[in-house]
Amino acid sequence: VIEKSEDLELLKEFKNLSNLTKVEFKNINNIENLDGIGGAVNLEEVRFEKCSVNNYSDLLKNQKLNKLYLIAPTGKNTDVENLCSKTNGIGGGDLPNLQYFAVTGNPAFIEHLDDDKRFGCGRLWSK
Repeated sequence: VIEKSEDLELLKEFKNLSNLTKVEFKNINNIENLDGIGGAVNLEEVRFEKCSVNNYSDLLKNQKLNKLYLIAPTGKNTDVENLCSKTNGIGGGDLPNLQYFAVTGNPAFIEHLDDDKRFGCGRLWSK
């Protein structure tokens, strides 16, 4: 879990973390970019909780990414627009394994997303 803006420097070391499959960002405003996150070649899940990010485009390098969550984004519409942007987001890019994508204000919703009995098919968005 990355909870301090100073810890964002760790993203540059992700290339050395070949076993990393999940990363969470919590309570960080004005994250300029995610440069370095693409180095985690086995990353499958990324969560942003109460964060705002200006440039999400490095996520496109994570070809194994299958879960992407924005939970209570602090930038609200701006964060969704940034994420979906073709210039500084994932819009127009290809994440071939992305199966679960959610934007929610309630963290508890994500915890039960895979529970088919509670949330139907368990998928909000799928290719």
